[in-house]
Amino acid sequence: MSSNHWNLLSNLVNHFDEHGGYSYVQQFIHEQNVLPVKLRFKLSAVRQFFLSIQTKMQFVFENNQHFLLLSRYDRQILLRQTIEHRTILGALFAIRQHQLFDNVSFYHSTELIFQSQATTFMRQITDRLDLDDTLIKLIMAILSFSTNNSTVYTKSTKTTFFLNIRRILAIQNLYVDLTWRYILYKYGYVESILKFNKLIQCIFLVNDVIVHAYESQEF
Repeated sequence: MSSNHWNLLSNLVNHFDEHGGYSYVQQFIHEQNVLPVKLRFKLSAVRQFFLSIQTKMQFVFENNQHFLLLSRYDRQILLRQTIEHRTILGALFAIRQHQLFDNVSFYHSTELIFQSQATTFMRQITDRLDLDDTLIKLIMAILSFSTNNSTVYTKSTKTTFFLNIRRILAIQNLYVDLTWRYILYKYGYVESILKFNKLIQCIFLVNDVIVHAYESQEF
């Protein structure tokens, strides 16, 4: 890791910590805990929780220093194509941090929103997510610059083409390289491979969640 790599990592983490919704989640939990037990984590409150996380994740992405280098057209496409992964992974990151799935009422409301199977996948992701928060933020940065067109294809799915896909791929490669250098520096070669493998499994589970979320019309 060079000084440039550490500066890039520091900027990413600080930006995420400032705008990623950590204080919002703490406030949300506090507001729910002061309510009578039977009124905590009701469907409307939990639905708003996921919508708010979606907004927070979009703000983090929209103000990313590399995202702002792209054309307005390419930025719009990326925002639209990566919204599901950013929302799900961002929400599950917050849920894991605060152990919200251990709350029966919160889990039940999540089931009502996303259906039982999708929520089961979400629980599996929170159980598998790496405990290194910096690594999760790096993965979200990588996914935010994904040029994959769609996880679910519907009648309304349109084929879109970027004006400068090479620049987008260069940014994604920048974060992939940074992620690999970071975990290699911190954990060594063997454990780094295991961590990458585990993260890929989590991303596949996120895809499964998105598929079932479409069936429940949450996306």
